[in-house]
Amino acid sequence: MIFISGYASDLYDSMLTQELGWQKKIIETTTKDSSGKSHQRIEILWTNKYFESALKTGEVPITLTEKEQKQGKLNPLRP
Repeated sequence: MIFISGYASDLYDSMLTQELGWQKKIIETTTKDSSGKSHQRIEILWTNKYFESALKTGEVPITLTEKEQKQGKLNPLRP
């Protein structure tokens, strides 16, 4: 599952296409610089089909071992 947040990118647009299972969402937002001045920005979110599936079902496709469950792990490292 991948969720990428950034600004407009020709590279991402050419590689993260709907044909390859990616969704693109555009969000208008405001940021502030170090002096406190506000700037309008357009942020882009790219998500792959696995992220979208987990979002829709509310289930993350990870199976924890019994030991990991006891440790309260959420996203264990895999060898």
